[in-house]
Amino acid sequence: MKWTWIAMLLAALIMAGCGMKKEAKEARLDLTSEEVSSKEITENAVDFLLSMSESIETLREAFDEITSPGGKFHEKNHYVYVYDFDGVCVAHGGDANLKGKNLLKNVDADGNPVVEQMIRGAQEKGEGWIDVAIAKPDSEEIERSKAYYKRVGDIDYVVGSGYFRK
Repeated sequence: MKWTWIAMLLAALIMAGCGMKKEAKEARLDLTSEEVSSKEITENAVDFLLSMSESIETLREAFDEITSPGGKFHEKNHYVYVYDFDGVCVAHGGDANLKGKNLLKNVDADGNPVVEQMIRGAQEKGEGWIDVAIAKPDSEEIERSKAYYKRVGDIDYVVGSGYFRK
């Protein structure tokens, strides 16, 4: 009898776990493929930074890896950027020249302080989405983009990645 209850409990736990995975997959079904890519590369970068967070030296190595062209945080049209909570860009896969600059008060073409909004969202909710109006890297034309951002655990960094809407 004891083993029957244990087996039933185990079966219930396994089924509950499968349901949670199904719910996670279903939650992603409402995202476009570009949104899924942005979210996945951002979450991978967050995990990478957390794994490298034992010292400032290893974090600097991680920031260099994220900034490195053609590295593991560059996928098709997606790259990753990281800001500290003061607004300083510590890694930028799209433009290495931004690294070390304080972009807290920079605004997009619509006048929105994008970095400040991402930091505030990361502090308050941990993650989120933001719409941005910026010039594409290969042109001067203003385009709409959407970015996913996420806080790096309890460390004061926000990681993001976005895509240009078509």
